[in-house]
Amino acid sequence: MDLFIDNNNAIYVSDNGNYRIQKFNGSSPIATTVAKTSPFRPTAIYVDSVGTIYSCEEAYGAMSYGRFQKYTQGNLYGTTLLGGAGKCGTALNQLCGCGGIYVDRQGLLYISDSQNHRVLLYNITAGSITLLAGTNGISGNQADQLSYPRSVYVDENQTLFVVDASNR
Repeated sequence: MDLFIDNNNAIYVSDNGNYRIQKFNGSSPIATTVAKTSPFRPTAIYVDSVGTIYSCEEAYGAMSYGRFQKYTQGNLYGTTLLGGAGKCGTALNQLCGCGGIYVDRQGLLYISDSQNHRVLLYNITAGSITLLAGTNGISGNQADQLSYPRSVYVDENQTLFVVDASNR
């Protein structure tokens, strides 16, 4: 479960148990469903300045797999940008256990792909994907390896910070 607070103090909540993203405005205790994600559970969300929601989502069952989804205002079902093909994989367009997302000032999306032990960079404008940190599907504690990266953040100097959950 994740939450995001936008510049207007609206609160977005990834309600993964109910397969949806909820939005709370102002002082009202009543939420509005802004995205329906079934059979995927939203695990990490980010909302840009125009209200577009980016969501990492996971499906569980016989096979677990993930997708990275974009929801524009009024579109409850969104568009799949990455993954969603029915299984985990190490190809750049596949996800397996998305831990967190971050969007920088240039509109570049940073995605921690936890079970693939990597951080991906997704350029929305170009539609390109780059392996930014870690290795495809191989965990480790060497300088070029990650082990279940979770949260990601990029500062004003474009320095990437990663919470690498299983490395100490």
